[in-house]
Amino acid sequence: MINKIYNEDCLLTMERMEDGVCDLIVTSPPYDAMRKYGGDKTYHQRLNDTGYSFEFEKIAKELTRVLKPGGVIFWNVADQTVKGSRTGNSMRQALYFMEECGLNLHDHIIWQKTGTPFPSNVRYRNVWENCFVFSKGKPNVFNPIQIKNKTAGAVRYSRRFRNHNGEFVDGMNGVKINEVRNDDNVWLISNGANKSYKGNLDISEHPAIMVEELVRRAITSYSNENMVVYDPFLGASTTTRVARDNNRQWIGSEIHTPYYELSKQIMNIE
Repeated sequence: MINKIYNEDCLLTMERMEDGVCDLIVTSPPYDAMRKYGGDKTYHQRLNDTGYSFEFEKIAKELTRVLKPGGVIFWNVADQTVKGSRTGNSMRQALYFMEECGLNLHDHIIWQKTGTPFPSNVRYRNVWENCFVFSKGKPNVFNPIQIKNKTAGAVRYSRRFRNHNGEFVDGMNGVKINEVRNDDNVWLISNGANKSYKGNLDISEHPAIMVEELVRRAITSYSNENMVVYDPFLGASTTTRVARDNNRQWIGSEIHTPYYELSKQIMNIE
């Protein structure tokens, strides 16, 4: 099954997988029916939907089963606004992974987007999406993104502070600040179309292509070369393409045939 994409429901793909096949799962499901993904319902017809436009609970359980101990699920989701209020379904999904599937919420990445549309007169402009990082026990891999410290080389002198027990302790006086540090868990990434898709391929068929840089950070952070990366909602194949380009093994499932055919063109496979 490795290094292949499948034109089918991801539950069928996972049915053929043994336990613990995947090191990393990176995906952005069709959250909160916010787009028309080749189905017979438009956005406005789905306004009364209260949540999942796919079999979330079954899929979450199967994703947990096929994930290796120490593996990670990178789950990019957002909420729809229905009748003036946000649904909160992304949080419900996170709690289900934790309470019903037994996964840890290892981290919570905020994807801060640029050029966001849909301004509102009754609330602040929404410029972010959730990226939940679930782990099956302690993560096997963490390759943190490193950024340069603005005060690199300076010597830190800090006053006393309270520790986790509420006790005052002395600060770290005389400590030299390193050249680099781990990045924060708020990632500013453009939500524009992926440039590398442009050319002879018509990507307009897909309404919400997963952003390449977001996927690249997830894959390089939580997997090493030759590990298996799976996307159960492949769409336009961003996950499998980035995994392949970074020397990972990959598997993808896409139920909608036009997106599957687009993915084959993008991946240049038969």
